[in-house]
Amino acid sequence: SGNAPLRYQWRFNGVDLAGQTTSNLFLTNVTVAQVGDYSIVVTNAYGQVESQSVPLRVIEFVAYDGTNCIPAATESNQTHHG
Repeated sequence: SGNAPLRYQWRFNGVDLAGQTTSNLFLTNVTVAQVGDYSIVVTNAYGQVESQSVPLRVIEFVAYDGTNCIPAATESNQTHHG
């Protein structure tokens, strides 16, 4: 929260994400290419602040036994969200 107008810029591994300028970031059909650290910079007339980075991890599943997903032998080493 802060004095309006607030401007938002999402970042991936410290680099601005083109077109991601709303207060929410939605990622769909996530792949291992999107594994990394996400943060947001919020600015207004008084300055700016950047959030802490949130790591994203993708776990690939190779099978579903009707009850459980069975993970692949390898996975990325980032935190899973979703």
